[in-house]
Amino acid sequence: MKTNPYLRALCHALALASLLLPVIAEEQQHALPIISLLETQQSNIQIESRTIYKRATSVFRDFAGEVKTNQYSSYLVTPRVESIVIERHVRMGDKVAKHSPLVTLFSPEMAKQQSGYLSTFHDWQRIEGLTSQTVSKKEKQQTFLAYQEAFGTLMALGMTAEQIEALPSRELKLLGQYTLLSEQYGTVLDDDFVNGQRIESGQSMLYIADERELWIDVQLPMNDEMALNLDSMALVDAVGTTLSARIVQKSHSVDRTTRSQFVRLLVNNQNDVLHRGMFVQVRLEVAQQNGMTVPESALVQSPDGDWLVFIKLDNGRYQATEVSRLDESDKGIVIDMPVPSAAVVIKGAFFLASEMAKANFDIHNH
Repeated sequence: MKTNPYLRALCHALALASLLLPVIAEEQQHALPIISLLETQQSNIQIESRTIYKRATSVFRDFAGEVKTNQYSSYLVTPRVESIVIERHVRMGDKVAKHSPLVTLFSPEMAKQQSGYLSTFHDWQRIEGLTSQTVSKKEKQQTFLAYQEAFGTLMALGMTAEQIEALPSRELKLLGQYTLLSEQYGTVLDDDFVNGQRIESGQSMLYIADERELWIDVQLPMNDEMALNLDSMALVDAVGTTLSARIVQKSHSVDRTTRSQFVRLLVNNQNDVLHRGMFVQVRLEVAQQNGMTVPESALVQSPDGDWLVFIKLDNGRYQATEVSRLDESDKGIVIDMPVPSAAVVIKGAFFLASEMAKANFDIHNH
């Protein structure tokens, strides 16, 4: 006996429907409520929505940071021979240009070496223009080498080439005196000497730092997984001013006392806002989250603690939608939704939640 093909198709359709009905019923059971507002409510209540798109968003976290001088653009002023302070030319807080005079010193050893240089200089001046009939080539070469050696010794002791070349025209009573010059532009941050003080070779006298670019050291939790890379951007909040910075160093060890690791930022300080020793708030880009970024005002909590947003539909209707709160960014809260875009209520969500509560909606329909 042949089966009617139409009857067979109908049987298959009924069987499929019997399988789908429990799924459809379950979805309806868990459907979230739709809030419908009257025209009078819409006119009296300011509800604002905005179309939000899912995209990669930078996530920032706040940390405390300490401002430090950039050691790569700082300079410690020390004499290279035991000396006595004759005169200071700068004070703490002064800004100095490159080659500016800092301090004038006297040294018996410097006097000895300057005297030796003057002797070799005059010897060389005397025989430099003589012919080979008057002075031998060997004697001429030895005199020149002695002059060059004396010149080099003075440079090694801290005098510049210009200062050495000016010695022959200087008064003899100034023999042994020399002036240290700044090797860079910067600000005098430390000033640890007085006139008449004896200074040992290598002893610190001045600390000069270029404050136009500074370091900020940030302590980070040891076990916190953050995607920090060199050149990652950061924001520094100091004295009401926000400055841009970037990561230039990451520690490869853990502090034994605090059990933390640090990253070092380089910040542009052209406006002279930051200074050594200040504590500032630093916002670091720690991750990238793929989601929708909404303001805090768009989120409400259901009675059971889940996060909700409201999606604008049409004709004054708003769909309550459960979302996952992923993280915070500098522009708002990053949430996860199963759709690529939606018209999310960003102002008035609290009112809609109140209307939902008045209607005695059970969000999970339990």
